[in-house]
Amino acid sequence: KMKELMTQARGIVLVSHGLGLIRTMATEVLWLDKGRVMGYGDPAEIIDQYTESVQAHTKAATNDTA
Repeated sequence: KMKELMTQARGIVLVSHGLGLIRTMATEVLWLDKGRVMGYGDPAEIIDQYTESVQAHTKAATNDTA
């Protein structure tokens, strides 16, 4: 159904943590963190930035508990 709606040139707002879905379905991505805009633009680029941020946060949290 999503692909059908996309071919009809309708605007769609998809809110998801499913990076695979976002990568394949979205033409533009807005990354928000606690209401703050962290990135906007090409899905692949923003997903890469998001993934790097999560990995850095996880590494920092691991180092804090070690």
